[in-house]
This record gives sequence, C-alpha cells and structure tokens, in this order.
Amino acid sequence: MKLTVDALRRKVLNQNIKLALTVVLVVAAFFVIFIQYHISESLRKDLAMLDESFKNLIEYFCESLRSQSEDYVKFVESEIEFMANLVKNVPKLDTLQEIKNFYISNIPPAVNNVDVLLLDENAKVLAATSLLESLDLSKIGAGWEQKHGFLFIPGTRYLAFFYTYQLNGRYIMLLLYLRPELYETLFRSFTARTSNYVKSLAVYIDSENRLGVSSRSPDKVLVSTRNFPVIFRKISGATYYNKYRLNSAFMGSSFLYLRAELNYASLFNFLFVGILVFVVTVVISTVFSVNSTVEPFVKDITRIETAVREMGNTGILPPQTDFEIEEINDIYATLSSLLQELSASMEELEATNQELEKAYSEISKKTEEFRMLLLHMSERLAVVAEGYDENTGQHIYRVKKLSGLIAENMNLEPDVVESIKMFASLHDIGKIFIPKEILLKPGKLTAEEWEIMKKHTEFAKKILDVPGFERALSIALYHHENYDGTGYPFGLREAEIPIEAQIVKIVDVYDALRSDRPYKRGYSHEEAMKIILEGDGRTLPQHFAPELLQVFKELAPLINEAWESVK
Repeated sequence: MKLTVDALRRKVLNQNIKLALTVVLVVAAFFVIFIQYHISESLRKDLAMLDESFKNLIEYFCESLRSQSEDYVKFVESEIEFMANLVKNVPKLDTLQEIKNFYISNIPPAVNNVDVLLLDENAKVLAATSLLESLDLSKIGAGWEQKHGFLFIPGTRYLAFFYTYQLNGRYIMLLLYLRPELYETLFRSFTARTSNYVKSLAVYIDSENRLGVSSRSPDKVLVSTRNFPVIFRKISGATYYNKYRLNSAFMGSSFLYLRAELNYASLFNFLFVGILVFVVTVVISTVFSVNSTVEPFVKDITRIETAVREMGNTGILPPQTDFEIEEINDIYATLSSLLQELSASMEELEATNQELEKAYSEISKKTEEFRMLLLHMSERLAVVAEGYDENTGQHIYRVKKLSGLIAENMNLEPDVVESIKMFASLHDIGKIFIPKEILLKPGKLTAEEWEIMKKHTEFAKKILDVPGFERALSIALYHHENYDGTGYPFGLREAEIPIEAQIVKIVDVYDALRSDRPYKRGYSHEEAMKIILEGDGRTLPQHFAPELLQVFKELAPLINEAWESVK
C-alpha cells in the first residue's frame, strides 16, 4: 500500500495512539472488574439490610393489626344476635343491606366502610352489598372460613377486617374496611427511605395494586414470576423482587411484594471521569512524542522527493549528503549506483525486445500456416470418408458452410464457432472404415448392413481421438443423437448432446433431404424446411433442440442461399 508522508505520519500516530488506548483499556477493564466486585458486595449487603428491614416492618404491621383485632371482634359481636335473627330465614340482599346499614352507623374511627357477604361452603359469594359478587376467596387459600382476621381484598389495595359467622350451612362474612392512610402511611414512610444506592422502593399487594398509589400500577415481573427472590442485574445496578408472607393475623396465603431499584452509577461516573482524564493525557503526550520522532524522517523524505523530481527533468540523480538519518544516506547512495546500472540494462532490454517482437511475428505466421494446414487436412480426410462421387464430395463443404452459418448466430464462444467451421466437414470421417459395398450400395440397406453403417460414429475415434481434435471427435461421435433420446450410438438426450454435434446434425439432415440419391430425388428448400419443422414420420421436430429449430427457421433464406452456392 502506497503512503504519502502525511499519511505515514498519521499511520505512526494512529498506531501509537492505539497502543496507548490499549493500555488505557486494560487499566479501565481492571477498574471495571474491581468496581463490579465492589457493586456485587454492596448489592448483597444492601439487599440483606432491605430484606431484614422489610421483615421487621411486616412483623410490626401484623402485630399492630393483631392488637386491634379484639376491638373489632367486640364491635361485631356486640350485635351478633341482631344479625343472626335477620338471616334465619332465606336471606335476601335487602337483609344484607340492612345489616350493613346497622353496622356502618356505629363504625369505629379506624373504619371507613362496611360490606356484608353471603358465602356457601366453597367460598362462592351468593350475595353481597357491593360489587364483590365476583370475589373468589378460595384463591386466597385455606383460612377464609376462620372466625376472624384481616385480608387485602383481591384485585384492590384495600385492607379489611373480616368476621365470619356460620348459619344453616352457609356463612355470613362482615368486612370492615380500614382507612388506607392508617396502614399506607407506614409503608409509604418505608418506601421513602432512599440512600446513595437505593433509588426507589415499592410495596405491592399483587401484580397490579401498589400500596401508596391510587391508580393501578401493573408490574410485568410480578405477573410472570413464581419463585422469589429474583434479581435483575444491570451494568450499574439491579432490580430486586421478593415475596413476604403475612402472619396468622391474615387470612390464608396473604403476601406482600417488595420491589427495590438500586443504582451504582455514581461509581461508574467517577471511573469515567478518571479514564477520560487519563486518555486525554496519554493522547496529548503521544502526539508530541510521535511528531518529534517522525520529523527527521519527514525532512529526509522531502529531500528525496526533490531529488527524484530533478532526476525526472535531467535524467540524473543529484548527489545528496545532508540527510539527517544515516541509513537513508546509505540507501540514497546505493540507489544512485543502481540507477546507473539500470540505465545500461535498459539499453540492452530495448535491443532484446526488438528481437522478441521479430520472433513473435514469425511464430504467429507459423501458427496461422499450421492452422490452415490442419483445416486442409481435415477437409481432405472428409472427402475420403464421404465416398468417391462428386455429389457426396460436395456434401461435406455444404455441411461445413451451413454449420458455420448457424454457429455464428447461436451466441456461442468464438473458439466454439471456429471449431465448428473447421471440423464440421469431418462428421462422417468414420465411414472410411465402412465396407465400400455398403457405403456405395444403390438400394436400401438391410438391417444388418444398417447396424454396420451406424458404427461409423464410433469408428471416428480411430482417427480423431488425439489432442487438438476434441470437438472434431464430439461432432463425429454424436451428430446422429436426437434431442429426444431416440438417436444413436448412445441415446443421449437434450443437454447431454454437445451443441456442436446438435448443429451439425440438423445441417446434415437438411442436406440429406435436399440432395439427390440413387434411391430418391432431392427435396426443394421449402419441402426440406417443412419436414424438419413439422416432421414426416421419419424426421421429427423433437429430434432437434427448440432453440436450434428457431434459429434454423429464422435463417431459412440464408441457409437456402448458402446451400445453392455450393450445389
């Protein structure tokens, strides 16, 4: 790759900067690994602290509710007889509403609403004083039929004290809804406790209901996760999820979920600033170092460029002794000596080149003479092969001329076209080995004689199976094969038949149809074309390739003209 002086300077500078940056990256990688280790340790400690704090919070929360449960029990049971009397008969929604109205008129300060539900033994809601008819308490787990306790209403963020009373195989459940601010304040104070690394905390009742948030706040992780705890690590932090069971003060399998977002980006910011300062320092020092090192070399290159331009004008390399680099001074002296020797060698090369051009001209002349000799030999052999009368002698020249005409219009490679022109006349060379009495028989051949005659395609190998005659052999061996596989000697079909053999075949058939024979008169051009294109029972269109038939049809006037010229 060729480089200018400035490009060389940039290349050296780039290489040195790359080396410096490699060192920086190694150092940075070490610090990143160290910081990741530090983050992992900090994460483990922070999560352990959060986990312990939240467990203590839940324990305090449950014990606080347990201490209040006796007051709620006394409140409900103070009028239990009244409720029982109302529902002794078949209860109706009006009866449940009457119970609700009775209790809501005397609710304690910590309660803001009341609901009454009628349940069967499978926890199915038969009637309710609110929109809780679709409530399925069985999903909470065992414990719904216990006497009393607390539960978060499924699908909401509401906490309620429940009291269950069994009557005639059914259950009356009274729900006292606690004011949200009494328990949400406790969890809100916990989630507000962020630190350098703990960026946010959230407490969920289920996958959609978050304490302290009035609207639904779905969390995809809580929807899809079954096994807790789970940690989603990031480069600079993590998201932590855990599941905490509420104690026996709550109904069945009641849980709270904690989500914590931890971020250690401040450590990476410190690392980034340090690496940036280090990189800038290294790059600046590298630039100054490279420039001071390369400058003498650049000056010497400039001197060489000036000397070379002067040599272009005068033909002589001027002497130079003021190079700053000793090695370049030696190289310049050696170059000057070599140029003197090169000048003498160039004169010798020019004389040699003239001799080579003369020799090449003579070789080209001999090559053309050999090619023409080869062409004349092939035609003489073809005359011998075709027989002894003038008509068959003219046949080989017509086949040669028509085959060349078609080959030129088939978009073939030039060497293929040239070979067809040269060797088409040898298509029946194998007939030289057919007995004369069969070859010149005026009447129809017997079956046995016909089998011998067909052997002339394979007999061609005896003459043409030599280097330089490969296409000649291909023409002689396969020019009686049919495109549909009905020909001889091998029954080849379609692309298995070389294109040169296909071309000679159609020309051979055309010439045979038009030529007079002792046993038939020759057809006119139009009659021969009709037989080839439409068939006559013996010659069929499927014997030839469709694209070859199309070219033959398009060239029909030229084919007739060429045939008549050699007639």
